[in-house]
Amino acid sequence: MLNILVMKKSVFLFILLFLSFRVFSQEDVSFEYYSVKNGLSQNTVMAIMQDSKGFMWFGTWDGLNKFDGYEFTVFKSHPGDQSNITTNRIDYIHEDKLGYIWFQTYDGRIHRFDPRKEKFYSLPFATSRYSYGVERNRRFIETSNGELWIATNDIGAIRVVTDPESGEITTYEYSTFSKNQISDNLVNFVQEDQQKNIWLGTNNAIHCINTESNQITTYQPGSNSSANSFHSFLSTKSFIWFGDRNGVLWKFSVKSNRFDKIPLGVSSLITDIAAIDQQHLILTTRNFGFYIYNITNGGLTGFNSLNHPAILNNNFISVKIDSYKTAWLESEQVGVFRYRLSDNSVKYFKPQTDAVSRVSVLPNFMVIEDVRKRVWINPQGGGFSYYNRQTDELEYFYNNPASPSSRFSNVIHSVYADRTGNIWMCTYNKGLEKISFTTPQFKTGRVNKTLSTLTSNEVRAMAQLSNGDILIATKDGFIRFFDGNMNELGTLSQNGSLNSGPKLNDLAYCFHQDKKQNIWIGTKGGGVLLLKPKSRTQFVMQRFVNNPLDNTSLSNDNVYSIIEDNKGRILVGTFGGGLNVVSEVNGKISFLNYRNKLNNYPIQTCSKVRHLLQDRSNTLWVATANGMLQIDNFLASGMKEFYIEKLPDKNNSLSNNDVHYLCLDHQNQLWIGTFGGGLNKLISKANAENPASFENYSIKDGMSSDIVLSILEDKNGYLWFSSENSISRFDSKSKFFQNYDLFDGKSDAHFSEAAGLYSRAGVMYFGGNKGYAYFSPVKIQPSQEKPSIEFTRFQLFNNNVKVGEEGSPLENSIGYSDEIRLSHKQSVFSIEYVALDYLHPDKIKYAFKLENFEDDWNYVQSQRKATYTNLPKGTYYFKVKSTNNEGVWVDNEKVLKIVILPSFWETPFAYILYFLLFLLILYLVFYLTTTYTKLKNEVEVEQKVTDIKLRFFTNISHELRTPLTLILGPVENILTTERINDNIKEQLQVVQGNATRMLRLINQILDFRKIQNKKMRLKVQPTKLYKLLKDICSNFSKEALDKNINFKITNKAVDAVLWIDRDKADIIIYNLLSNAFKYTQNGKKIEVIVEFASSKGDVRITVKDEGIGIPREKRSVLFERFTSANEIQNLGNQRGTGIGLNLVKELVDLHKGIIEVDSEPEKGTTFMVTFLSGKEHYGNDVDFVVEDELESEYEKTGVDKIQHLPDDIESFVSIKEAPQILIVEDNDDMRKFLTKFLEKHYRIETAADGAIGLEKALRLIPDMIITDLMMPNMDGLQLTDAVKQNDKTSHIPVLLLTAKTAVESRLEAMKSGADDYLTKPFSPVLLEARIENILEQRRRLQERYRKHLLELEPQKVEMQSQDEVFLAKLLNFMEKNIDNSELTVDEMVSEMAFGRTVFFNKLKGLTGLAPIEFIREMRIKRAAQLLRTGEYNVSQITYMVGMSDSRYFSKCFKKVYGMTPSEYKKDLEDRKEVDI
Repeated sequence: MLNILVMKKSVFLFILLFLSFRVFSQEDVSFEYYSVKNGLSQNTVMAIMQDSKGFMWFGTWDGLNKFDGYEFTVFKSHPGDQSNITTNRIDYIHEDKLGYIWFQTYDGRIHRFDPRKEKFYSLPFATSRYSYGVERNRRFIETSNGELWIATNDIGAIRVVTDPESGEITTYEYSTFSKNQISDNLVNFVQEDQQKNIWLGTNNAIHCINTESNQITTYQPGSNSSANSFHSFLSTKSFIWFGDRNGVLWKFSVKSNRFDKIPLGVSSLITDIAAIDQQHLILTTRNFGFYIYNITNGGLTGFNSLNHPAILNNNFISVKIDSYKTAWLESEQVGVFRYRLSDNSVKYFKPQTDAVSRVSVLPNFMVIEDVRKRVWINPQGGGFSYYNRQTDELEYFYNNPASPSSRFSNVIHSVYADRTGNIWMCTYNKGLEKISFTTPQFKTGRVNKTLSTLTSNEVRAMAQLSNGDILIATKDGFIRFFDGNMNELGTLSQNGSLNSGPKLNDLAYCFHQDKKQNIWIGTKGGGVLLLKPKSRTQFVMQRFVNNPLDNTSLSNDNVYSIIEDNKGRILVGTFGGGLNVVSEVNGKISFLNYRNKLNNYPIQTCSKVRHLLQDRSNTLWVATANGMLQIDNFLASGMKEFYIEKLPDKNNSLSNNDVHYLCLDHQNQLWIGTFGGGLNKLISKANAENPASFENYSIKDGMSSDIVLSILEDKNGYLWFSSENSISRFDSKSKFFQNYDLFDGKSDAHFSEAAGLYSRAGVMYFGGNKGYAYFSPVKIQPSQEKPSIEFTRFQLFNNNVKVGEEGSPLENSIGYSDEIRLSHKQSVFSIEYVALDYLHPDKIKYAFKLENFEDDWNYVQSQRKATYTNLPKGTYYFKVKSTNNEGVWVDNEKVLKIVILPSFWETPFAYILYFLLFLLILYLVFYLTTTYTKLKNEVEVEQKVTDIKLRFFTNISHELRTPLTLILGPVENILTTERINDNIKEQLQVVQGNATRMLRLINQILDFRKIQNKKMRLKVQPTKLYKLLKDICSNFSKEALDKNINFKITNKAVDAVLWIDRDKADIIIYNLLSNAFKYTQNGKKIEVIVEFASSKGDVRITVKDEGIGIPREKRSVLFERFTSANEIQNLGNQRGTGIGLNLVKELVDLHKGIIEVDSEPEKGTTFMVTFLSGKEHYGNDVDFVVEDELESEYEKTGVDKIQHLPDDIESFVSIKEAPQILIVEDNDDMRKFLTKFLEKHYRIETAADGAIGLEKALRLIPDMIITDLMMPNMDGLQLTDAVKQNDKTSHIPVLLLTAKTAVESRLEAMKSGADDYLTKPFSPVLLEARIENILEQRRRLQERYRKHLLELEPQKVEMQSQDEVFLAKLLNFMEKNIDNSELTVDEMVSEMAFGRTVFFNKLKGLTGLAPIEFIREMRIKRAAQLLRTGEYNVSQITYMVGMSDSRYFSKCFKKVYGMTPSEYKKDLEDRKEVDI
């Protein structure tokens, strides 16, 4: 039912001050558009309402939407929910006095939404759909006591009463067939009078209902001859007025309880009645226009088509009266009529509408009045307009169909004015429009009103002259003069006059008027201009520039600041030349600077001056791009200079060295504006002992930006400063910043450096790239708007908490909860909140804190979510507050009580238990201490016996694997390779079967040991269960035949696939079947049944026999360790190990399965094993095996997937050249068997233990080593590690044979470097396949190394393994000796520190090349490399690679590259030409 969608605004704002487009003369208008892209559930909005908390509600064609200014929350009926809502298309919304949201859907049904519980309730009856608003206002009302009354067409009137405590609804019916009888079931209106009585108008009578006593009084005025119907109603202080269908206005006196008849003189239904004032009523009729009735004298004035030409259709439907007592009349005529009582005038308006078919838009006459008392009209037929009272006209509001700039259609579905004056509407274009109005406190002006180029309006300097004129310099080179009202006087020309001659082409950066009325202008690149006035518009102009040959000239032509000091001296700050002082002697002007008399000026650090200021104590302050300069007693005795900069680890130093502006307030307090360091207040000047100290202000203190471009003080002592995109006011007493974002973040407009002016008229100006902003500081008042804060969402562990669900801490939605109680497990929670402001919600900032957990407020800018984790038990108060949309912090704090309940172990009851438990522990400690010594020896003895027994089983099992190998190996070899008669073959098969059975028993003992040590890990994989069972059962086919047992499998779970360990499942089923066959007599029946155990896919395997059965009293010990079935069944002639069924139980438990047994003596036993479907029930203690196909190669063939071997291995390799294999095995029989089996295809060497094997390996360098794992002197792991660590033998592959089957043993072998691992007993065929696979891999590795050598440059070999280290060393040797034609193999062997044979075998094993072949390959490789450089001819290269015979070189080269060196070189040249 609840669906929360996060809104992303699609906003188009016209509020930009530099780009504003005014519709109303004193207001800015902004528009925001919302659609489904922003979270709205559907784009057609038919109903709009603002609730008592301030949330906006929208009824769409697909659900109810709640909006908080940021996000839409959607509530609607969903399939399967508990509501009776059959359509989510909503036509009407109403909030009652208890805060419930009532709405009518498209089918006419009325429903209630409870925002506390976030649930829907539907009234248990159907009503007619109201076609438009005026009908709804007559037939759906909420009374003064909060009851709802609904008039219907066929079931009378419905009274809906809501219990204010429980919210339960009680309905009462007023009809002809109910207990509360009225005259007719068609009710034309239901209304409440001023005495709080309810009036119903029907086609037969008028009924008055006293809601307290439920007494019904019926009136039938004018119905002497026939029934009269009543259709309109109006309640005034002394009278109640009714309109009937016969053109009679009935006046009912409340005091005398009497009706008076006032006939209109026409037979027409009175459709509506309204009071214009206390003396005049207006009545609309169906066929005769409308009438004005004078209550005092009884006069009637009619307006219709006969006496007013604008009225073409006399059928009037309704009338609305606005706050100015203007009547707005709806008729069937397209448009709207305005009646004004003051001049008794009627005016007809018919705005042009969009080309929309009338049948597609419902009658939707609307008159709304916003908080500013503006009237908005949607006439009959469309044409939504604003009523201009001054012009008495309906005006288009950005919706003129004939205008290309029209923003939206003027045919609308709905419109609403909220409590702050925003207009919300849905037009025929769909979607939701929000229109906001703001009265601008800041205005903008343009310097150049004709051009809008990049620099034509970019203001860089402003100043006001003593006569009130204002100078403005723009970056296009113009200097303009304006009067005090900003009327342009002219542009400064090159001849010093305004508007005469070529314009002055100078980029002015500063102005100053001295005491002599001279105007000094500092320019960028043009030096200083001096204007001596002749008149207001005429000046004598002089220019002063830098002359490198004249030390008394201006030090730099980039002038940023000019001031006059307290002695009347003109000071000039240059950007690059430091400070200059103007000196005038005999009318000639020169400049004092660092090149002459100011040679102590720190030009290296303070050359780039941005601003100058002298305070009242004669201290000159120089602001530069690299800090500040403080000069005390400037150009006087005792002058001292102090350089001020940002100091590390000093909070009270200057915040940033790039100082842009200086300001001295009326209290002689110096303020410094920096670029990036915010605002600085001078606390103390620098002196010989201490540096200057400052108080810093930045964004964290409330500033909008840390960039300060200009600072001005108004007459009230407030500081105003501009940053790049905003203007801020600072109250130095309260330290409060009020920020004004003039550009709203939607424009490329920005303010300029040092371009501020506070005029004598009290107007403040700040220049920017689009002109200037101006305002009167005394008129700028902080907003007093106080948005209410509401909690909107509560989350646990980042998941939304739903109301009323099991385990939910919310009984009511978070917005209606005063307290939330959380358990100690609900340790991570989040609270979302919102300040309900629909004008500029993006400008609101928030702060929150959790009282009793934190002391300070968290100021989080626009963040609307607070998250807390792992709070200790206790009571907390979550508090949140906000600013308004102008950034002013207001008193709107919202509090939510949060109680973290203690865990059980922190409750008083738990502490009592702790005390009792402590006493119990004391007793137990005493008891255990006394008994521990007694039992210790017994436990130790029992443990040792158990360990010895398990260790004995394990060791003997390992020892038995080698003899088994020597039994199974030869037998299998004979059965598969030799032709023998059937009698011998049958006997050998008996041997093979019993040996296999013995192997199974050994494996069970080993598995039992693993389970004991908790080292058993399942290898789980998807398995076709039926196929696995068939394979297992096939092992018992012969025994079933021999014993004449009816043995069958019944598969009721077709295509069942389980995630199981196939080997362990084999053990489970095999053991159960073994027991069944063991204890079932000849001629009986054994059945295996496979079936689904549940709808989830769980599978049950049942093994059912007709054996001797198990007594009921002994079933409980059936699965205990070392309990054999013969003990239970008292069979002396049957033997068991006592671990089979225990192992079955343990393996089933590992599979998270269930094993059950049912048995009756002499009737049989049934074992049932249930496996769960899927793999989610397994933990991390299993290994998952994922196959490409469900049926693996192993399942298909029964052996590992091996490379195909040739039929005649002798044809593959001659025995003379066959690979040499070293067999290391301490068991003589096994060693001889392996030798006999492998010697047909390989050269065999043997060793009796690991030490002898290592010695032979170092001496012979065999192609492969096969070794047993467990041997005396040196075991297989030690041998493998020694072989792999020795650089002479590291390339030899090692195959380990062992009786150990544990995964840990296999992992340990692989870590030591073994190439393969084969457990005993093994198939000789499988052994042979493994050997050939390893040797084939070795041949491929040789090919890779060889290819690597031939393709990689010799000097580039990455050293990773021992073999690659060997190759790297060899290649390095060859690199040094590549041109040595006398190089021999012996030298190479000597360099590598190997024996000749070992070296030969090593190199051959790695690369497949003999040493002499290796040398030749390297020389040819280097030759090809040199040919590619193109720097040498073939003869030179022949000698460079150590081959003195060119013909031999050419022959060898062609063998490798398929062409001679000359052909190779020519081919390279041809390729280059093609590339060019």
